Amino acid sequence: MGRPIRARAMRWLTLFALICALLTPAETALAASELATPTRTLLAPIAPAEGFTTGSRASVATGGDGLRLRSTPSVNGTMLASLPDGTTVTVADGRVSADGYWWQRITSNGLTGWVAEMYLRPATAPTNVVQSSGGCPAAVAPRPAPAAVTQPTPVPIAATPVPASPPASTNAVFGTIPQSGFGLVVWGGGSPEAVATVSADGGCKLKSIWITGNSGEFVGYAYGAPSFVNKTWTDRFPDGLEGNTPLILVCGGPSNVALKTSNLTGADPSVPPVPLVAPALGPLVPAANIVPAPWASPPIAAKTNVPPTTNALAALVLDGSSGAVMYEKNGHLAVPPASLTKIATAILTVEAKNLDSWVTSNVDSRVMYGSSVMGLIPGDCFKVRDLLYGLMLPSGNDAALALGRFEAGSDDAFVTQMNALLKRLNLTDSHFMNPHGLTAPGHVASAYDLALLARYAMTLPDITAVVGTQNYTAQGSRTIPLGNVNTFLPIYPGADGVKTGFTEEAGRTLVASVTKNGRRVFVVILNSTNRDGDAKTLFDWAFSTYIWG
Repeated sequence: MGRPIRARAMRWLTLFALICALLTPAETALAASELATPTRTLLAPIAPAEGFTTGSRASVATGGDGLRLRSTPSVNGTMLASLPDGTTVTVADGRVSADGYWWQRITSNGLTGWVAEMYLRPATAPTNVVQSSGGCPAAVAPRPAPAAVTQPTPVPIAATPVPASPPASTNAVFGTIPQSGFGLVVWGGGSPEAVATVSADGGCKLKSIWITGNSGEFVGYAYGAPSFVNKTWTDRFPDGLEGNTPLILVCGGPSNVALKTSNLTGADPSVPPVPLVAPALGPLVPAANIVPAPWASPPIAAKTNVPPTTNALAALVLDGSSGAVMYEKNGHLAVPPASLTKIATAILTVEAKNLDSWVTSNVDSRVMYGSSVMGLIPGDCFKVRDLLYGLMLPSGNDAALALGRFEAGSDDAFVTQMNALLKRLNLTDSHFMNPHGLTAPGHVASAYDLALLARYAMTLPDITAVVGTQNYTAQGSRTIPLGNVNTFLPIYPGADGVKTGFTEEAGRTLVASVTKNGRRVFVVILNSTNRDGDAKTLFDWAFSTYIWG
């Protein structure tokens, strides 16, 4: 008992003693590694003279190094990811000559950008996840969904002082998350991508993370760096970090970049928002074409409480039983929804009625840099039910891709199903381009559509069971502990779902559900600097203003 305590104390002492002396040189060394030209001679296969066919598959061929995926066709373009040698990508529309290279636009694991075409070669076979008639290994016994949640509530993600005890669940942080510079935290366990997601929710755009080894040496992970830079880390922690691990976070600046109204579809910055007025004393009237149809009368405003102001660009309050709008601010403005998109992915997954089917995955979360993931790697075998939890709890973009390809056969086919769902529910403000919600041209949704989408989702028992769960362990060819990143769920009485989201373009987003006295109300918050606070304010107002018959 004494030896582990002494060892942990030594690790903390090492951190405090060496942080100032070693952090800057280590950061400098990593930066040099990122910028340096690899010493190996890169394999440079000759790309087709006329380029690749849009929609075809290509393989990264760099002779062992990573291929940089950039935001623009230029050596000066921002690096979005480093694609490992052998990665299979989808060729997108776009081929440009610049800086002495032919640049090809490609898509890989939900990221779209530009790569030097000379390091691509035609792929020999497609790599989509497919449904196998034989399923995953029979040694993995089927298991039913849990009847009730018994796990403890996870610690909310927030920049708060270090409490007395360490986190007990994965994807949780104890400690102060810095806006910039560095800070010391205790990590609940998981992958570097999960650390980045949690840090972004705390306002930090991670540059790197550091841990001390058993001998006191520093081991670092640099986000966006080529794979060989992070090889020491990935070799030592192939399955992510264990719980109760002290970490140094190095932040490059605030993660929440405000989205200008002028950049949003349909928004005119010269037009002020509609002034807030007190609700009329009388019944609300739901739209005539809502799906599913109302199963109860709308509530009645018993008080003339003026609705509160919010920080959100768009917000909406919806009565669940009738579908009537109780409050809206830019309710039909189409904006990037981020991971709220996954509500549609979850609906289609549950409607397919194959939650106990096995899925063999070749989605690789390790190359989805800066992305929230479940943690899938090629060869994983999990049931659809496990992937559904991986989709909605940690907001796994890898789970979204795996589910879409399994259910529809390809990304494009699943997106077609998603937009058909919008049409079926008469949601006309929205359009989807992918199953996860990462930024893409034309991928937009309105607060009104998202509220009705969530209203339908919460009529499906399999979805309500998932989104109300705090912790879950996916059990397949291996086990993956999953924590719910919905920070609103544990802080508001009666909260029972449904989804949060964040990208720099979308800002912080939330669809929340609260049930009191058998009446469910939905609040949608889009692009807010305080989504939980805005949601709490609107729920308080709704339940204090309206009465139900």
